[in-house]
Amino acid sequence: MRAARYYQNGLWLSESEPALAWLLLVSALETAALHWRSEKGTPLERFQIAKPDLFEYLSKLDPAAAHRVADEFKDSFGATRNFLDFVLKFRPPEPTERPPCAAIDWSDGSLKKILSTVYGYRSKALHAGKPFPAPMCAPPYRQSVQTTPAEKPLGHVSTGGGVWLEKDTPILLHTFEYITRGTLLNWWRSMDVTAQGPEQTS
Repeated sequence: MRAARYYQNGLWLSESEPALAWLLLVSALETAALHWRSEKGTPLERFQIAKPDLFEYLSKLDPAAAHRVADEFKDSFGATRNFLDFVLKFRPPEPTERPPCAAIDWSDGSLKKILSTVYGYRSKALHAGKPFPAPMCAPPYRQSVQTTPAEKPLGHVSTGGGVWLEKDTPILLHTFEYITRGTLLNWWRSMDVTAQGPEQTS
């Protein structure tokens, strides 16, 4: 329910406050990823995977300390990895209609880089007060009325007193919304044994 609420609020704010919508959509996925990962291992196992050197040091020093740290920070270890693993596992299929230019590469390797960039911006927004890049908050745009909207900013962008390189703005908000919606629906459907097939959003 919390993930659904984040997603809903992100949609409501996408036009008036796109930078905040970005945070809410990422939070929707992060919330779901945390719940999904919590079912995949104990806090101690997640601690060992996320911080192997620290885990080994504490285990040798005092096994009880390792358990205490694992339990205390069970929701923090491997947050970026949880996010990436979750989205890549449950992501929706490539859209059937693609733009003639400014289309993203939907391979796992490409999406992992895109998602890592997005999560990095999310962290900077929450912890350093730096909003998502303005070009990534732009509304969908088309080359013509007959074409599908671009999935990412086209080339280098100069706006709002700043300049962004193409590699720094890998995806637009409406494209990320497609990924968010499809990922959440596929995850929910995976828990329903009566569901048939992946979510086919367009």
